Amino acid sequence: MGGLKFECKMCGKCCRNMRGRTYRKYKVSPYIFMLTPPSLKTIGLFEWELPALELHAKRLAISLRIKPDNVIWDQNSKNAIAITWNLDHDDCPFISDKNKCKIYDYRPLVCQTYPLMAVGLLQYINERRREPFEIGLADCPNSVKLPFVERTPLLFRPSSLFSTLFKVYGSTFLGALRYDGASIIISEHLKKAVENGIIHPAVINKNAIKAILRSKPVGLFEFLQSKDIISKESVEKEIQGIYNFTIKNLKKIIKGR
Repeated sequence: MGGLKFECKMCGKCCRNMRGRTYRKYKVSPYIFMLTPPSLKTIGLFEWELPALELHAKRLAISLRIKPDNVIWDQNSKNAIAITWNLDHDDCPFISDKNKCKIYDYRPLVCQTYPLMAVGLLQYINERRREPFEIGLADCPNSVKLPFVERTPLLFRPSSLFSTLFKVYGSTFLGALRYDGASIIISEHLKKAVENGIIHPAVINKNAIKAILRSKPVGLFEFLQSKDIISKESVEKEIQGIYNFTIKNLKKIIKGR
């Protein structure tokens, strides 16, 4: 690999002037409406990350703005259900003048993945897809591009691919896998709720958009808890499982164990 190794230089580029820079185009479901236009997207957040960020903001006397982002309109309950949220700031409010993160150990999952974007490697392997796998890289001056991995992943066993990415990106790749795990958990809960008739998502059209804009979105897990579909404890256990995935676990995958 010629000594390729990603290293954050603390330039602050990823944390400043964020609007529209971290958004990566992807196929959007006809049932999902983006309340935040692509040109205004910054840091995407999961529902369970909001309370911690609000507590840290209060501790640091920071005025924090977070808005619902990707939402669906449930025709059963007449509720807008938020899947993800957006940090509504041009610059991250937690970045210091010296480009240090004030909440580094508690930063959102999407920040832990940077500059890897929308990796989706766990889904790719689980679904045994055959199309070329693409590793999205954000606009980072220190990104390490690996064209042989991006264009010909089927030449690699999953353990070999994991090994290559871990050697180059280290804990950043671990963060990307955690992000993948979080996305899978949300997708599975939403899919199950739809299959069981708990949620009846509307195709996004003018009427659905009007209804969404008139409503106050509720988080997916909060909604499912209000319907006694899941418990707060079970959600917390699933989420904790994401963060319990460590470098030690990753090394076991690489070794094929």
